[in-house]
Amino acid sequence: MGMTKEEKRERLMAAFARFCQLGRLLPSQEDLRAALEDGDKQKIAEAKIILAEQAKVQAEIDAILAEDRTAKENRKGKRR
Repeated sequence: MGMTKEEKRERLMAAFARFCQLGRLLPSQEDLRAALEDGDKQKIAEAKIILAEQAKVQAEIDAILAEDRTAKENRKGKRR
């Protein structure tokens, strides 16, 4: 059996929180611009790692939402 509605909600909220936490780790636009201009490879690499992690979390969020949409569509189809 699949997850309950509450379990899905908790999973989604945890993913949103993780996405936001990662966003707070990113340097400001000004700092990133300066790092690019100065050739600060470490700061640029750190930003790339954070963005890659955010992309993974975004994919998880998208999957959770897609599962929910599919489940809703299946319930509607069964009612007809």
